[in-house]
Amino acid sequence: MMRAQLEGIARFKQEPDLAEKVIKKTLRLDDDSLAKQSWELFAEHRLAAPYPNIKGMKTSYEYVALTRREVHKHKAEEFLDSSFVEELDKSGFIKKLYETQKLCARSRGVRYENRGTLNLSRP
Repeated sequence: MMRAQLEGIARFKQEPDLAEKVIKKTLRLDDDSLAKQSWELFAEHRLAAPYPNIKGMKTSYEYVALTRREVHKHKAEEFLDSSFVEELDKSGFIKKLYETQKLCARSRGVRYENRGTLNLSRP
């Protein structure tokens, strides 16, 4: 499932026309300009390697702790698992997705700017 999500993120970033159609359909938009602006925003800020956001998780953790005191027996980090993304990142799978175009995909400080051919099939 994580591979499919990563492939979807890469395709979203690399195929703006397709992505804009998806945005328009999903958000029920008729405005091409708004769909394009939405794609630009999402493509810029969507991480190529979506590691869990610990700061965001802590916010959710505190919210849940307001009604469930037993949550405080655990650290917020105990509810995170970055192993799936980490494994695919270390294996080069994510980088390979961005070898088709000169794209700047932010992933923990890594910038993917290679040229080649995109292979969305399983390695």
